[in-house]
Amino acid sequence: HQGGLVITETPQIPPPELLGRRRDIRAYIGNPKFISSPCLKYMKDEFLLQVIFFPEDPWNATLIEEATAEYLEENPYAIVFTGPLDDSDGERQMGVAASQERTAVATFDWIGMYAALYNLEGMANQIVADTKARYECSASNAAALTTDLPAEDKATVLWAQYFDGYGWSVAECPTWDAAYYCEYAQHCGANLLSRPEGMGTSQDFGGSTLYWYLSDEELLELGKDAEYWIYASKTFQDVYEAKKELMDQFRAVQNRQVYDTQGQGEHAWHEQRLA
Repeated sequence: HQGGLVITETPQIPPPELLGRRRDIRAYIGNPKFISSPCLKYMKDEFLLQVIFFPEDPWNATLIEEATAEYLEENPYAIVFTGPLDDSDGERQMGVAASQERTAVATFDWIGMYAALYNLEGMANQIVADTKARYECSASNAAALTTDLPAEDKATVLWAQYFDGYGWSVAECPTWDAAYYCEYAQHCGANLLSRPEGMGTSQDFGGSTLYWYLSDEELLELGKDAEYWIYASKTFQDVYEAKKELMDQFRAVQNRQVYDTQGQGEHAWHEQRLA
């Protein structure tokens, strides 16, 4: 493929980078503040990456559609990667649904789709094999350390973040592969606290998926004694300042064992987690 790539979501950035095809990313449809890749930021600053975004009217779908159509008219061989929930029936659109896979190893395999555009299947297969081997090795090491431990002695982890106006969103793990964090906990031999059936209130936001939220009292009941708390957002400090009396009752807070996902930057977690 010689016509360049147009991406619409930041998780579509790492696969071309891993394959050495970063420069083939020619356009990004969306708010550039969500890009965490230093090299892609440099390309944007040097006008090597065209950004289709209207900060003065960011939700105007008509403007974005018109600008995208204009770009594709000027770049007739470009391929547009769409997200798993987007319309991907266009002539030069390819749907990327890596986020819909149920296991990490299955997610790795999506790099093969990108590789097929450049006849780099061999490289992709090697990347997948190496990544799978490292993943399975760490799982084996964790199993060796935790297999003989009674369930009550395994590390207990609370996965929760607060959404203003709704409440606390926590892990939902009816099975080990229900979500990526469920698999990671299984992989590491940890006891990840899951929302009990019947606890909390739900919102559907006009769609078919129910999103569950706990009240302060319900979160305290569920996670007060957890050894570790993973807060997968940038809002922990603000929420802590507003709910200090509540959060100081949690063992993980008292022992300074709360971890967010901001180590590589504000938006890197969303961009890199699927790579």
